[in-house]
Amino acid sequence: MYLQEMLDDQYSESLFTKLAQYGLEDNEIIIKSMRFAKFYHKGQNRKSGEPYYMHPVAVALMILPYTIHPRIIASALMHDVVEDTIATIGLVLDNFGWRIAEIVDRLTRDRPDGSKLSVLEILEDAYQSKDNSVLLVKLFDKMHNLYTCQYIEEKKQIKLAQEVLEETLVIAAHLGYIDIEKELYIICDKILNPKGDSKQKNKYNYVS
Repeated sequence: MYLQEMLDDQYSESLFTKLAQYGLEDNEIIIKSMRFAKFYHKGQNRKSGEPYYMHPVAVALMILPYTIHPRIIASALMHDVVEDTIATIGLVLDNFGWRIAEIVDRLTRDRPDGSKLSVLEILEDAYQSKDNSVLLVKLFDKMHNLYTCQYIEEKKQIKLAQEVLEETLVIAAHLGYIDIEKELYIICDKILNPKGDSKQKNKYNYVS
């Protein structure tokens, strides 16, 4: 059993449990991407103190009810490896093939020439390319960051909430996930307007 070979941490086990519900617990490309992400993120921690690996696992878990395509789940698991570790897009290409490498590359802000794309530039490229796989991973990446933002300073929480309102709600609407759009708005509204004095409600017609 693949689980007995390596992935004995609580985050991997939670993903295996969910994958089993969809008959994907033995999918080689997903398991290989779990190993890859865990290896390259080793030693990195989130602000919460948890291993960084829990973040891509959480993103993959959040994606599963919306798609069971192994390439998208694998890309979610590796969406930060090129930007945040020594792994290269060439290494992803060699191990996982062209399509997964393309998704991961489109999600990576750091470019080979030393420049850095903005999130808006990443999203604009995805919209122009009609790459909904990239948009799906980015949506749940931002959503998980928002869910766990209590571990970052208030100033950064406010910045994240503003970015989600300006950039991420559009992704949810574009993909047709109205419930997610509403949920994200309500969380952002509570961060930006903790006293309940929202100036955004007339724009979105949501009630928190």
